Amino acid sequence: MDVMLIRSLVLALSFCAVSVMGLRCKCTKESNTVTCSDGVCDIDKGSCLMLDHPTMGIHYTCYGNGLRDEQCYNKTSKSGVSVRICACDSSDFCNYAFWPER
Repeated sequence: MDVMLIRSLVLALSFCAVSVMGLRCKCTKESNTVTCSDGVCDIDKGSCLMLDHPTMGIHYTCYGNGLRDEQCYNKTSKSGVSVRICACDSSDFCNYAFWPER
């Protein structure tokens, strides 16, 4: 087999493996749909989130719906406080890389 063909196949298989694995995110906040394992959650399709709560501090999690990369918005929690939520999907652990704990 030609060396160039072998290299092309290896590159193609590497790309497919990364695509199938999905996204890994820093995780400090579990929910009904998200399980944290050793501070990490995995999501096939979706986003990594950073949630900045004024009294509970910063938390990280996975979110099953895709949001715009590096987009932040405010959402009112059930207790009535404004929580800043930022999303990313550009790389593994992007939620911690873009918005580290203070």
